[in-house]
Formats: sequence, structure tokens, C-alpha cells
Amino acid sequence: MTKPFISGIDTKKLNLLNQIHQLSPVSVMGWVGPNYVTGTLSLILTNQQVFITNEESPTLATGNYICDVYAVRAQVTLPSGTVARVDFDQMAKYGYSNWQQKVQGVAFQQSSGPSGNVFDMVTYSVLPRYNIIGQPVNVPALPAGDLTGLQFVYSYFE
Repeated sequence: MTKPFISGIDTKKLNLLNQIHQLSPVSVMGWVGPNYVTGTLSLILTNQQVFITNEESPTLATGNYICDVYAVRAQVTLPSGTVARVDFDQMAKYGYSNWQQKVQGVAFQQSSGPSGNVFDMVTYSVLPRYNIIGQPVNVPALPAGDLTGLQFVYSYFE
């Protein structure tokens, strides 16, 4: 098999293109990530009445329970002019984006202002403490257990 033929003119064109690429930086646009940030867990509400089904927590009977609500929050500052997303499929676990409606996921918001391009993420868990007649229950937080040390995974487009 012979090598492909490159003429003297083709070689000069290739050298010229290489010089142009070295002089002007090439901007590659696309998704940057995955990026990781550990959220901060905090108790936000106590003694909230929450309806829990046996499907949500197999060791509990379907009914109302008195629960504590926890939030895991993280905030990151992104490069100017970028747009972010949460990479749910790469997260080990997450809670509710809306604990009252029991929608699983991560709530997020991006804003630009004096503090820069900020991306906020939050997910919630509900910890049943007592049944409706005041008897203590010992079950993990819903929907995904303890969220201590939860890492949010996100990417941004530039």
C-alpha cells in the first residue's frame, strides 16, 4: 500500500492552517461537567402532617404521620454567560424537589446579579417521627433515606 500523495501546495496549505490555529485561540462550546458539590443538610420544618402510603414506606401503614422536613442545599457560582443543569442520572440519590407534592428530584434556580452567575440546588427529605395518635415510628427518611453528605452533580453550557 502506498502513502497518500501530498503535493508541495498541499503541504504549504497545511502549514498555513497550522499557523492560523496557533495564532487564534479555538473556542470550543459545549457542556462542561460533570461537576460535583456537596450540599448542606438542615432541618427546615418540624411536626408537619404528611400523608404517607405503604408503597412509599413499606413498614408503615398508609395514613397521616407527623414528620420533620430536611433540605439539602448547594450554591455554585458559574462563569458569566453560562447556563446550568442538574445531572440527575449521575447522582447517587436525591430527595423531593417538592416535598408537599412528593415530587422526586432536585429544585434548581439560576440567577445573575451583583454576586455573579449563581446556580442554586435543593432537595428535600421527610422523616416520619410519629403516627397520627402520637406513637413513635422508626423508619428512614423519605424518599431516599439519610441525605447527609449528598453530592449534587451539575454541568454548564458555555
